Amino acid sequence: TKEDFYYYSGGLYYNDKCGNGVDDLDHSVLAVGYTTAKGQKYTIIKNSWSNHWGEKGFVRLSQKGNVCGVATTPSYVLLKKPEVAPPGVVAGAAGPEGTLNAPIVNDGENKN
Repeated sequence: TKEDFYYYSGGLYYNDKCGNGVDDLDHSVLAVGYTTAKGQKYTIIKNSWSNHWGEKGFVRLSQKGNVCGVATTPSYVLLKKPEVAPPGVVAGAAGPEGTLNAPIVNDGENKN
């Protein structure tokens, strides 16, 4: 990480000297969005250094040339489509002996 990145306090960040190799990376960040300004694309990054760094903990980092390695080793979550429980079954409800998806029976009485 380049020294000027440590002292970043706001604006659109680009420094072609900020390394993008695997050995240049020293911590993880979270990409939360993107924007375009002055004809350039920027990734909005949440850094882990505190809300006192950058723009309340965020940086708008240029996408040009993979500056600072933001795209070098990305990791991301794959969401799985939730399973739909059959009628009369509450998904995830605890059943006998800790089983899941136990049928919920409503006998019409309010037991509260």
